[in-house]
Amino acid sequence: SAMITERREGVWARLKTMPVSMTSLILGKLTAYVGVCLVQFFCIAMIGRWLLPMLGTDAFIVDGRLGAIIVVALISALAAAGYGILLGTLTRTNQQAGIVGPLSVVIAAALGGIMVPVFAMPPMMQTISLVSPLAWAHEAFMILLVRGGSLSDTLGRLALLSLFFLVTFLLALYSFRRKR
Repeated sequence: SAMITERREGVWARLKTMPVSMTSLILGKLTAYVGVCLVQFFCIAMIGRWLLPMLGTDAFIVDGRLGAIIVVALISALAAAGYGILLGTLTRTNQQAGIVGPLSVVIAAALGGIMVPVFAMPPMMQTISLVSPLAWAHEAFMILLVRGGSLSDTLGRLALLSLFFLVTFLLALYSFRRKR
């Protein structure tokens, strides 16, 4: 929505007059969006660490895997931001973005095992879940946090998430340049 508003209000037209490449401007947006994602992740982790135990649940403890968890969170944030930027370049109105964005994320979450565990899905849905970026991120976190795995155990999922980020980001750059 922010990208659509900036486009509609002429902010991008003014930015194009500056001696900075469009790629640099988009990378600046990416940096900001990834930063917001990481702040959200750390807020959720802190709630799990300190607030939820006050409500009777176990505390969120990382047991020496903090570096691996940060890597998974960073790559997940890149994938999410790449997708968001792509939507910002493809949708024309805030209403379109407000429908396509949440709807596609809810579908990906349902397919990715966020709402219902993948193992509880019918076989056909389990196969479909293999193409959900949310499933890749979810599985990487599960490997680290539930199964006691290491960062090397998540490399396949992180490679898929990185590829998803690269494809969505490059498509966003292409779409953005084509429209301008």
